[in-house]
Amino acid sequence: MSIEAKIGTLLTNKNAGFEIRESLPGKDSEFLERTLSKIKNSLDNSLLYTPEYQVIIPDFFLARPLSDSQRRLVDESLSPFYAQRSASQQEVIATVPIRESSDKMVFLPELFQEHGLPLSLSDIPFNKACGEWADKPRVFWIRESMANRLLILAGAISEVDLLFYIEDAFRPVGVQEGLFKRRVEWIQNEHPGWEWGKVLLEAKSKTAVSPRLASHKSGAAIDITLRRISDGFPLDLGNKYPEGGALVAVDCPFVTAEQWQTRQIFSNSFLMAGFAIYDGEDWHASYQDNLAGVSNGNVIDRYVAKYGPIKSFSLETGQILEVYDLNEYDKPFIDI
Repeated sequence: MSIEAKIGTLLTNKNAGFEIRESLPGKDSEFLERTLSKIKNSLDNSLLYTPEYQVIIPDFFLARPLSDSQRRLVDESLSPFYAQRSASQQEVIATVPIRESSDKMVFLPELFQEHGLPLSLSDIPFNKACGEWADKPRVFWIRESMANRLLILAGAISEVDLLFYIEDAFRPVGVQEGLFKRRVEWIQNEHPGWEWGKVLLEAKSKTAVSPRLASHKSGAAIDITLRRISDGFPLDLGNKYPEGGALVAVDCPFVTAEQWQTRQIFSNSFLMAGFAIYDGEDWHASYQDNLAGVSNGNVIDRYVAKYGPIKSFSLETGQILEVYDLNEYDKPFIDI
């Protein structure tokens, strides 16, 4: 059954009780268009090239947010489609060549403070599954060129009363490995009836299974949500970090107009600023990694990723100290 047919089946399920309304092209997009226009104008003043934003209004919105039972129903029906889409994309990403540039790492809180820009950070420590990093503070470092580009985008969104709330950035050795195992356990607990192949597919679609695909290990990926500067209130995504399932896909249609707008602001802003976004998660953005080398399902001609997975860097200078060997790139974090 196609994804369109599955969505139609969900909407016509009277027992599910979905409350939907038709979209109103002018009314539903007016605030979004105004916001994106201001962000683009700011980026135009700082970057040599800023692509146009693209807003495609869906046919319907939820009239009210999903209940817990409705979320489970949507997840059970649609998550295999989004998981398979992400897995297919990862197969292409894995073919993108990588030539490590040794671009140094930068500490984001210090950089933002130096430039007088607002920034908020997660105070949730690394998960207990993350080996020696369990319960330790997150590592808010990324590559310098990415940090500088993020700084430009932060200035642009600040003009529309928005700031970045950084959930996660660089992941040291042991963290990504532990998070993948945690993801598997979550899925097995949520879907005890799923066979192993289905569990693994969902896990791989949300948490990278090998160093080659783990741009957080490269210092070239960041997990970000948006908040208002004026009151610190988070914009409604329709899901919470780091949930899984169908609802975290950027284009999942079971969202309210407000939730759709939040996702559109996130994705269009980062794309205009030259980042890549991962369609399978509505908080993940990366820069000049192998994800950025894929467009419309194909590797961009002559593209070479600048950043590969690293094992350590200097906390004093940001200099890269140790990188993964090429023969380690595709070694999965668990036996699959």
